[in-house]
Amino acid sequence: MIELENTPKSSWREKDLAKIEKAFQDLGIENHKEEPFLLDSLTNEKDIILKDEFLSRHHERILL
Repeated sequence: MIELENTPKSSWREKDLAKIEKAFQDLGIENHKEEPFLLDSLTNEKDIILKDEFLSRHHERILL
């Protein structure tokens, strides 16, 4: 007879959330998880300019 450990198993969702959390930490952007737009620290200068132009033109129509 084999005895199995009686340890609680985490759900697949908890495992995935832990991986996502680690990825944000590894990238140094854990404080930006809730931001809906491109993160400047991970974006090239051209795309930052495009994002800023878009937001400046459409900010009153964007609901967060």
